Amino acid sequence: MLWTRLCRIGPSHRLKCWTYLAIPKTLCSHSSSIQPKEGLSGPFPLKYDSNEVECGWYDWWKTRGYFQPCPTSEEAPFTLLLPPPNVTGILHLGHALSTTIQDAIVRRKRMQGFNVSWMPGSDHAGIATQVVVEKILAKKGVSRHALGREKFLDEVWKWKHEKGGVIFEQLARLGASLDWNRTTFTMDQSHSEAVTEAFVRLFDKGLVYRALAPINWSPQLQSAISDIEVDHLSVEEKTAIQIPGCDQPVEFGVMFDVAYKLDGSEEEITISTTRPETILGDVAVAVHPNDERYSHLIGRHLVHPFRSDTIPIIADTYVDPQFGTGALKITPAHDANDFEIGRRHDLPIFEIMDRNGSIANSKSDFDVSSVLIFMEKKNIIKSDCNYHFKGLSRFAARERIIEELKTRDLFRGSKSHSMQIPICSRTGDVVEKLVQPQWFIDCDQMAANAMSVAADGQLVFHPTSYHNVWKHWLENIRDWCVSRQVWWGHRIPVWKAHVKGQEDHWIAARNESEARTKAEIHFQSKEVVLSQEEDVLDTWFSSAILPFANLGWPQMESNEKGFPNSMLETGHDILFFWVARMEVLLHGVVCDSQGRKMSKSLGNVIDPLVLMQGTTLEKMCLQIRTANANGTIDDKEMSKALEATVKDYPEGIPVAGADGLRFFFFVYDIKAQHINADTTILRSSSSFCNKIWQASRFLVGSLDRSPQLIPWKMEPYLAQNRWILSRLAVTVREVNEHFDSYDFYLSSQALRRFMYTNLCDVYLESIKHILIDPAHPDFRETASVLHQALISGLTLLHPICPFITEELYHRIPLLEGEVRSESMMIQSYPSYCDFEHYEDSNLMSEMEVALDLVTAIRDQKKNYDLKRHHKPKIIIQYSKSNVHGGLLELKDIIIQLCQIEAITWAKDVSNLDPKCFIKSSIDRDTWIWMDVQGMLDLEKEFVKLTAKRNQIRKQLEKLTKKLSSRKNHAKQAKDMDKVALLEQTLVELDDREAWLKAFK
Repeated sequence: MLWTRLCRIGPSHRLKCWTYLAIPKTLCSHSSSIQPKEGLSGPFPLKYDSNEVECGWYDWWKTRGYFQPCPTSEEAPFTLLLPPPNVTGILHLGHALSTTIQDAIVRRKRMQGFNVSWMPGSDHAGIATQVVVEKILAKKGVSRHALGREKFLDEVWKWKHEKGGVIFEQLARLGASLDWNRTTFTMDQSHSEAVTEAFVRLFDKGLVYRALAPINWSPQLQSAISDIEVDHLSVEEKTAIQIPGCDQPVEFGVMFDVAYKLDGSEEEITISTTRPETILGDVAVAVHPNDERYSHLIGRHLVHPFRSDTIPIIADTYVDPQFGTGALKITPAHDANDFEIGRRHDLPIFEIMDRNGSIANSKSDFDVSSVLIFMEKKNIIKSDCNYHFKGLSRFAARERIIEELKTRDLFRGSKSHSMQIPICSRTGDVVEKLVQPQWFIDCDQMAANAMSVAADGQLVFHPTSYHNVWKHWLENIRDWCVSRQVWWGHRIPVWKAHVKGQEDHWIAARNESEARTKAEIHFQSKEVVLSQEEDVLDTWFSSAILPFANLGWPQMESNEKGFPNSMLETGHDILFFWVARMEVLLHGVVCDSQGRKMSKSLGNVIDPLVLMQGTTLEKMCLQIRTANANGTIDDKEMSKALEATVKDYPEGIPVAGADGLRFFFFVYDIKAQHINADTTILRSSSSFCNKIWQASRFLVGSLDRSPQLIPWKMEPYLAQNRWILSRLAVTVREVNEHFDSYDFYLSSQALRRFMYTNLCDVYLESIKHILIDPAHPDFRETASVLHQALISGLTLLHPICPFITEELYHRIPLLEGEVRSESMMIQSYPSYCDFEHYEDSNLMSEMEVALDLVTAIRDQKKNYDLKRHHKPKIIIQYSKSNVHGGLLELKDIIIQLCQIEAITWAKDVSNLDPKCFIKSSIDRDTWIWMDVQGMLDLEKEFVKLTAKRNQIRKQLEKLTKKLSSRKNHAKQAKDMDKVALLEQTLVELDDREAWLKAFK
């Protein structure tokens, strides 16, 4: 037996490095030498079982090396990075959606001949991972501080090695064709070196600096966090919210009015604030320079409510005269806007809160001697009024301060007020603004560069609307605070160099030896004492360089093909974190069917593995009750979640498999802002897979019955064969167009329409009588066409549903002269130019008319409860001469689809016996006459008529009562129209009854 190595032509018409199989002409089934899975050569299973179908293929693909790029290939490269899931993570619907999208893209690219590299990785997730490990240690009664930095990091690494690979196993279950040989963890040595190199280069270019500035501080985390890690919770009125670390709920949504007395006068200015605890750090009151209420007071001083000093009244255009009383208290130490106002007016900074979120002691808890700051060091002051409240938590201090203000007759009332509360996305704690020494990256020039590449088309967004979102964000860019006060992460590669008698100097270096060399050169001294920065870098700093580092940077600069990436696919909610110069596809946020973001606290989170494997209603309800018992979900939300679960999943969640879940995702427009995933429609995805399975089984059974060889790609003669190939051509065009524009839901619609409706519901039903009989003169042509249509459809579908398509690809025998690759993964993806000659718009238009007629005939049979064995004769009465012209060729198709004995067309039907025929109209020019002699159950028809008449009479009675009480003329007119329609229906029922009586 002769096997030859063939080559596939890719987009650059160069050779591909995979093996193709030329099947000898005498062979009509797969050779056992390429069987990748047991059982494929046995009987074709009666039912589609996703567990059986999806078992084994992933390991076989991986073993065959299909996931890896060919290192010697000269094909066009296509590189894509899987946005690294947190090492703490398990697969959720957002991950599953993103992975499905990316896998569909890269599978299609491989099939189109690209040399694909899709690289996986996991993110060390500094804050999230540290929180998880700290909770584990806390259960053992151990804190990280008690362990010390090195031992704590050992515990984190231990946890990572035990738990960190779970999500990769889940991605494999979903079918993600990732190049596992290039798996990266952001704390790996190679990646850590890239992180260090990037930081040092930025530092040496003057883009990294250390500054005292307002930062987002999470007291619960004891760390700074970025703006994008701050969620904003909106409250419309006074609302009690449970805050981590607080025994009692804290009230928010309250505006407090406080009086500041004018120095040397009984006159006062009332300020409004939602954070009275920060009054301790007030250094001024600002008013708008054009506000006539206060213009005469500008320059005067107010007595501070608690400190033994006065504060100035200043004028600043930032103040909104319409907000509150139009007088704004200025607290530079604890508000970013106040900090900027303070800088403009050279105001001091009074610190009143420590890193725990408590009122601070009198001594500063950080050293500012070596900090680059925006203000003079002399202006940084510890408040001297804190002794009344020191040690109190910020919210306890709030209550005490209100009480004290009332005692001093300075409290002027409170009222509900809408506001946004800054919440730490990691802990749920309220974020505070603290002025702390941190490391920042100057983003101005980088933002300008990013806007430039977007403007000239190097950076392309899908959907395009995000270009403006991106631009607006970059136009208002702020420098990035990259230091975090946690232990797990990349320790910032900077050293403070100290030489006695000289000012300390910060040095960035790749290691301590390099830092010492740089320091000795700077100081011209060998007496240098080095101490490395304790803080670590923001996790997103390391994630942002993954597209480069995964391809070998900095060892390789830009000489590797595909460097840095061809595109990025990610959720629009992380647009601002790490989008680089590439084509960017942004998908929406996955919500539940009601449009609510999936949240453990709402009880609406569904594990994608559960959707694949199925579960019972009892288990779903138990999970919700367990979450309530654990405090994750409150009683009110538990009741809602249970009610919704029982309503939506009365029989639990059926098994969908990976293919069913993947196809389910592609039902939705992934570029929409929100994807309201109604998982109850998963059943239709499973039904789709089963339909394809049964069609393939029918084909295989037909080929097994054939005593003769079936040629591959016979020229079609029959109308239904020409029609299905025409529909195939259209589908190939549509699927490719929609894939190229990332409108995957339109691709899936086109595939479902072709595979489910055109192929299975119409074409198969019209040819079954042919393929059941191998002696039928049209058997060979029809078998060949069905084979081509099915294999082509499966190939189009493979990027979305890889498992079932691979299984059927191996189960469907090869035809005489057919050439296939050994796997669907490397089969050439259908191109419209290869199918264009099949497209016949006239035939498809005629078929549309025929199918409308089929629907009308089927409806008429259904209305009279005609059984499948009842095959009436049909006469189509028409008034226009050309109505039936194109349908004559399709007559046999109509007969097969409608299960009728015969169909004829006639203008004159006066010779028909009305007692033998039932009549219905298609339109005003066309009527269907159906010969139903001996087929009707007249008694049953009379019962149905009586029931229908009674139903309509009840509706009429109800509407008549409504009309008598209606005062709205517009609604009255609508009801009268309904009455007229119902009365007309009664007349028609009377006519039908008379006809049935005559039919007796």
